[in-house]
Amino acid sequence: MKQVGLTYKERIRNERRYFPSVLKALAENRHRIIELAKDNDPRLVKEIAEQKLNKDKLRGTVEKLWMDIGTASAGKIEEMIRRAKGKSVKIMYGMKKTNGREQLWNSRMQHYVRERTAWKIERMMSTQLEMINRVIDDTIQQTIDEGLGVLESRKKLVQNLMSDEFVVIERWQAKRIVQTEVGQAQNTGSWIAAQENAEGVRKEWLTSGDERVRESHVHFGNLGPKEMNYYYANNLLYPCDPNGEAEEIINCRCVILYDVD
Repeated sequence: MKQVGLTYKERIRNERRYFPSVLKALAENRHRIIELAKDNDPRLVKEIAEQKLNKDKLRGTVEKLWMDIGTASAGKIEEMIRRAKGKSVKIMYGMKKTNGREQLWNSRMQHYVRERTAWKIERMMSTQLEMINRVIDDTIQQTIDEGLGVLESRKKLVQNLMSDEFVVIERWQAKRIVQTEVGQAQNTGSWIAAQENAEGVRKEWLTSGDERVRESHVHFGNLGPKEMNYYYANNLLYPCDPNGEAEEIINCRCVILYDVD
């Protein structure tokens, strides 16, 4: 028996690769609100902030992440499994590896992207709007407590939105998005390819092995090899499965391995 799979280190590399673009998309939205705040009362800014947030940049970044990482992961896992089985990796199912199979994985990932991106972006935008509104509410209270005038209140809101504290929170949100989306894209691409080559293959859950791992995931990791159709929890076939419950997949750092007979 041989064990194959994508490593946690590879996932970290992908997270570092996409973190800047996700952070940039969030920062651009914040700067839209800053420009709005320069000429408007904080109360009005809060009323129209949602209209000013641009979903397209973040949506494009997340979609590219899924297509690039998911497609590449599927190709790598299929090659690993076929090598472990002693099969050719030059020609697969009558299609050249660099052509037909890549198109197949690309098509499969497009299916996942179409199904899930819209509600994912809505959730991300909702989180960012909550963060911005919290700053606006705090600023409004500050203007009342300090008796600030219109111009001073505008300046105060701009300062608060540009504060180091808010930037730290923004970076935290970007990190959470990247960690979740990269994990889902990598493990989903891996899973799709393993399903296509499932004969003689069993799966195994691998945690990052530190104190931050969820108790339930420690348990999953201790189960050892399982059949491909085994559910670890409700709708959870593999780590970061998009069909799983939020408490099992958000910020999950686990990966999936395959035991090949």
